[in-house]
Order: sequence, then C-alpha cells, then structure tokens
Amino acid sequence: MRFAIGRFRDCVQRALIKIADVNGPHCGVDKRCVVQLRLRSLPDVIFSITGTEAQRVVDQAAERVAQVLVRRLMRQRQVVRTPERLRASFQPAHERPTEFPIFNIRR
Repeated sequence: MRFAIGRFRDCVQRALIKIADVNGPHCGVDKRCVVQLRLRSLPDVIFSITGTEAQRVVDQAAERVAQVLVRRLMRQRQVVRTPERLRASFQPAHERPTEFPIFNIRR
C-alpha cells in the first residue's frame, strides 16, 4: 500500500487502511479492506474491497488506490476551457499565432 501511495505522497494528507474479518470464523467471502484517503484540496476517497484472502484484498485495494489517485489528480489538472481558448483551438493551424517564430515551418 505504501508503494501505491508513494508517488502521490504530496497530495495525500492521511491514509487510513482497515482490514477486518467480516463474519469471524465462518467460511466464505469475509475479508474486507476499507481505505480512506484524505487528499489536499480534493474530496476524500473512501472505498472497500471484499474477498476470501486478506493478502489478495490488500493487493487489490493498493491497485485501486493508484487508479483512483491518478484519475482524481488528472481531473484536477484538466484545463478549464474558456470561450477564447475554444475558438483558438478550432482555428486552422496557419491562422494560429506561433509561439516560436524562429522555428515557424509551414508544410
């Protein structure tokens, strides 16, 4: 779990992971891993994974932590398009202003 959160440690304030045997000594799908992540400037992430083996449940939770964090951070980093940016993105390439006039190559 530490490895899954590692590259996002600047964004995660706190991680709480609970592993429980849901129905005690009885057989069946009864291992549950509950993950709660407190993120900086984003809503908390809370989910649970249930399975038969504790190690497998923790591994699945670690994979899901990485997926959720990537998705949340990508959403946060998406550029909000203003009407001016939308119009500029639909202009033909030869009408757009170039950022590097020295390397302006027309094809």
